[in-house]
Amino acid sequence: MSLHMVEIYLDMKALLDVLHHKKRLHHDDEDLGYGMHTWLREAFGELAPQPWRLWAGQGRPARLLGYGRHSASELRQALPDFASPSLAAVVPDPGRDIQSKILPGWDRGRRLGFEILAVPVGRKSRSGVEKDYYLLAMDQGKQASREEIYRSWLVRQMSPGAHVRRVDLVGFRLLKTWRRQRSGAAPSEQRFRPLIRPQALFRGELEVSDAEAFQRLLARGVGRHVAFGYGMLLLRPPRS
Repeated sequence: MSLHMVEIYLDMKALLDVLHHKKRLHHDDEDLGYGMHTWLREAFGELAPQPWRLWAGQGRPARLLGYGRHSASELRQALPDFASPSLAAVVPDPGRDIQSKILPGWDRGRRLGFEILAVPVGRKSRSGVEKDYYLLAMDQGKQASREEIYRSWLVRQMSPGAHVRRVDLVGFRLLKTWRRQRSGAAPSEQRFRPLIRPQALFRGELEVSDAEAFQRLLARGVGRHVAFGYGMLLLRPPRS
């Protein structure tokens, strides 16, 4: 089945209204990852693109890019057919604001530029608790910079589909996010728990080393938390 790049323009006021009304957004959350995830799933169900990335703010129209197995025409049909009025209001004109294209296949040896917003984390070997990959490396006695550790993490994540020829860490911050606790938690504020996660922006160049594995890499995303707006591998022409 073909892999589509989907582009959705969003009415941010309508999105924030529905997320607050449904209690899908904590007042102290520093990103919209959880809220966007719930909107996508409630609006489109299994048709929702994943991985995806959101651009919002800075005076520009909010838009989401994502990869998925379903075309814009399928998403346009699902929104009025199944979404509630408040969910559908986030995309007031689906015919104009939902677009897609089929991604080409990338042959072995093809060089591509890339950009990716990712969460470089791993799990502790004993407890399985998630932790910043840099801190895990420090726990193991490795002596390297955060950028070097993150680069090695990304190289492993991209294999075997792609060989990373060059990569730079061009942005980093520790992000405070809130996630709902699982069922059985107490009501109101106790339903949310705070999490601090590393957010890293990488840019570089890669070479496709296995065409099928590379297509799977695009479809599944890089690293963890791809359901919350991370791990989408954006491609561009390489440097001349």
